[in-house]
Amino acid sequence: MTSADRGPFAVTVWVIYSVSEAVAGRSLSYDTNPSYNLHIQCSDAAGVKGAEKIFTVHINDNKAPTIDNLSRSPITKLSLVAKDFSATDTVFTATGSDVENDNVIYDGDIVTNADLHSYPNNSFQLSVVATDKYSKNPTPYTVIVEITGQYIETTG
Repeated sequence: MTSADRGPFAVTVWVIYSVSEAVAGRSLSYDTNPSYNLHIQCSDAAGVKGAEKIFTVHINDNKAPTIDNLSRSPITKLSLVAKDFSATDTVFTATGSDVENDNVIYDGDIVTNADLHSYPNNSFQLSVVATDKYSKNPTPYTVIVEITGQYIETTG
């Protein structure tokens, strides 16, 4: 490709993930304006400016990924019967999705690492987070795992 004066130039594709208020001169918000006009004018090394072009940018308001089989309100409780699970058993698998079909990053398995029959605690609180590459401060899901049917040996 060449410019109007036959000089070579490169074509670059730009993706804008965020624009600070300092750069834009004002706060940009999808809620108040879902598209913006960008005025672009290029110049070559000699300072010759080309025509100004206006590009309309449509904003995609990224939604955080969700964990489909956990509730946000307020806490998800999992009740486990100790006799049903051995060490290294998977007790829950989280499944996530993203409305923009971005890759969801999370480890979806909650796995025991001890024999639940004789474990002294009967309740655990866990935080599970699903993120995508645009997530800045994802809100964790809270899971309380309650274990019943334990037998604890007593000495005496």
